[in-house]
Amino acid sequence: MGGRVELLLITANVGSVCDKPEELQENWMQELFKTVCRYSPLFLALHWQEVGGKDYQQNMKRMDDFVRTLMQSREMSEYDKVRVYIDSDFTEMNSFTALGSLYFVHRSLDDVWEFDFQENKFQVVCGTQVYGGSLKNASKLEKEKFVPDFWPDFKWTRKGFMRSRWKIQNCAFDLVNIHLFHDASNLVACDSSPSVYAENRRKALNYVLERLHDQRFPLLPFFVFGDFNFRLDVRSLLQNFCSSGRLQRERYDSDGKVEKIICEEKSSHKVNLKQRSINEQQSLYNHISNIKNKTQQNTDIWDIVQAQWKVLNAPFQLARSMTSLYPIPDADRDSLYLLVLDVVVLAIAKRLTVVMEGGSSLRDPQDRRMEALLKQNFDIVALVVQAAICGGLMARACFRWAEHMLDMESSGWALVNQEIVKIELSSSYLSDAMYDLLWISAKSLAFGVATRCTLWLCGWSANSASKSKLSQYPFKGSFVFGEELDKSCFSLKRVFFECLNQDIFRENYAEGLLMYDKEPLPFLDTLSEQPVVFPPSYPYSEDCNNPTDYEHTRCPAWCDRVFMSYSAKSFLQEEKDDSNAPSVVYGTFGDSVCMGDHKPVFLFFRLKPLV
Repeated sequence: MGGRVELLLITANVGSVCDKPEELQENWMQELFKTVCRYSPLFLALHWQEVGGKDYQQNMKRMDDFVRTLMQSREMSEYDKVRVYIDSDFTEMNSFTALGSLYFVHRSLDDVWEFDFQENKFQVVCGTQVYGGSLKNASKLEKEKFVPDFWPDFKWTRKGFMRSRWKIQNCAFDLVNIHLFHDASNLVACDSSPSVYAENRRKALNYVLERLHDQRFPLLPFFVFGDFNFRLDVRSLLQNFCSSGRLQRERYDSDGKVEKIICEEKSSHKVNLKQRSINEQQSLYNHISNIKNKTQQNTDIWDIVQAQWKVLNAPFQLARSMTSLYPIPDADRDSLYLLVLDVVVLAIAKRLTVVMEGGSSLRDPQDRRMEALLKQNFDIVALVVQAAICGGLMARACFRWAEHMLDMESSGWALVNQEIVKIELSSSYLSDAMYDLLWISAKSLAFGVATRCTLWLCGWSANSASKSKLSQYPFKGSFVFGEELDKSCFSLKRVFFECLNQDIFRENYAEGLLMYDKEPLPFLDTLSEQPVVFPPSYPYSEDCNNPTDYEHTRCPAWCDRVFMSYSAKSFLQEEKDDSNAPSVVYGTFGDSVCMGDHKPVFLFFRLKPLV
């Protein structure tokens, strides 16, 4: 074999890019160019699925511009031998697959051949050839749409595969672009393990492998890369993530079908009140009973407190004017007004703020929430101080009146009764003040806990709505978030999958979830794959402001893959060269940029010299 030859195989579901070209196409292409520049392959294979997107009848008109922009770009100018196959004729319902296979050969690589399936021989690759429509005239390509038998419940799909055959110097191999069936319902997918959808995909992939092994053409090493739509075993995942192993089915529809599944986890870290000693419980009960026996008002003391803890960030509303009920001098009240942020601080923190109605505000939603909670908490504590000042003054007055009454005992009951009336009225006022202090302090505690919740949620990968939901759980128990947190770990509907802590799909590339990636297992005797060291490739948010978030539609999974036969794996030179640079890389690109709901997956490798 001649000089060193490096290949870059890329699979990308471009449905979102086709549906939102103005938002996503430029980013997608720039990330592709960065990857090509980083690895500088001599041979680039780009497999697209879902060409044209959901609205393919309209979007297909723009695919020519997309392909042309890619081919004529400065970054691809060194690739002078190009083959493009785009299955774009959606009117051919029985054969339309919406697949696209694009191949680029660097000008420095001359000994490249492509197989003609009609002529049954390899032909030298030169120049540029672009094929579209139904691809009936593309003799160097095999294309097949899956028959409806693979998915009887659906009359029509765009799923299928394409095969091209190549020879680089003296290494010959097949490149297969594939798109397998998706999960139509999260709930149905959770009914069994493996799911009915996984069984459909297994049948379809088996068919493709049988076609590669049939006797029409000599069997060669092959690479199969595309959108396999492989999903995690959701049923096992939910059961194992819930220590109780119980799935709660809720809200049945009129047909008796499950509409929602919630995974509840019973944490072992909750405080068990029964573990407290009998003496401590009895002492606490006697203390509360004595308080209740003194006045009827105290019977609802805990209701007053708990009412402020049900919703942590519920608006703080006064039953009456605190200013008139607890009057203090104006000079003292000035110290209880909310402080205004310094102009200098606003100027320094300008990059962290956005202009909003009424002035500047913090840019991050969670930071804004903490700021709002802290402001409200200041107002609440200011009222506590105001009530405490007046209550303390009144308590001292009561003490003085009682002393005065004792001194006046010999002066006659008329004067004594006047002091008693004073003490009665002031005691009533003092009692009200104490109750106000109680419920206001309870609200202050709730806001404090809400602020802590928000602070600790800042680093989570969940979206703002999920974080807001988590930070509003009732204030109870011994933990900041309480037992409600575990109940909200997973929520599942037909086309909705919510995981409030998306970090589990990111930490260590979600290595702990690979045990639920079971769909490749039946093919391990035929297919090989490099170690998966990247997060699930689907379903990412299509919001350009949240490029690293997963969409709440499906359980994240490694849908996009690059598999190969074991004979093809022998082509990979896995030993590092003198530069110590990795000779095989398997991963994704565009990780910090919105690329649509799929992150492209690539395999870069150096061909091993043949002896």
